[in-house]
Amino acid sequence: MAPFGVVFILTVCPVLVVATSQYQVSRRDSSASREGHLGPVMLQTNQVRSTAKLAAVEAGLTPIRSGDAVFLKVARTGHRLTAQKDGTVHAKWDHTGMWQQFVIEKTVGSGMIRSGDVVFLTAWTGMLVTVGDRRSGKLNLTAVHAKWNHRGVWQKLTIEKIGTTGPILAGDAVFLQAWTRARLDADPPDSQGTTQARWDHQADWQRFIIEAKARRSQAMAAQEPGARVLSALAWEHFQL
Repeated sequence: MAPFGVVFILTVCPVLVVATSQYQVSRRDSSASREGHLGPVMLQTNQVRSTAKLAAVEAGLTPIRSGDAVFLKVARTGHRLTAQKDGTVHAKWDHTGMWQQFVIEKTVGSGMIRSGDVVFLTAWTGMLVTVGDRRSGKLNLTAVHAKWNHRGVWQKLTIEKIGTTGPILAGDAVFLQAWTRARLDADPPDSQGTTQARWDHQADWQRFIIEAKARRSQAMAAQEPGARVLSALAWEHFQL
């Protein structure tokens, strides 16, 4: 019986060795094949994203970030949203002064502002843009003002860009939806210069162009040699 056992082991072991080797080679080939297929796809995706980012930088597009000072220009008339010291918010003028500046902030988190984010708009007075007011004991849900420094539901605005959930860039056309579901309309033909929140429309009366307030340091840097290259490299660190 001993010789038979020896023969059996010698016969079976090579088979096991061969099978194991083939399995390992098969796994390596399969892994390499997957990497070969995924590699170009990932590379192509990264190249597309980088190209899009660089194109945006070349075009002078600036992402709006929480805490930035911005202007809100009525797309239809060119007038800008304005807050007066008494809390009146209107769109009678095309100025780009202190009264037209608003600090835009996310209600939650920080960083770049994206379409669909809920934000606060703080005027130069420290008061926030608010939808809803009480006058003579009556509630007016279409009124827009900046009389209070509250950070509640009435001050929350959803910023929207049609057809995308991507980042809001300077120069984008945006809409501002209040807690009432109505969107801000400014300088309309039926009430020139006023700002209200009457309907849920996304049309010309509700469309604003968001503009970034240029910082002096950025403007000076833009004039320096190589500034465009540095800006392009910096853009790579943004997570779109």
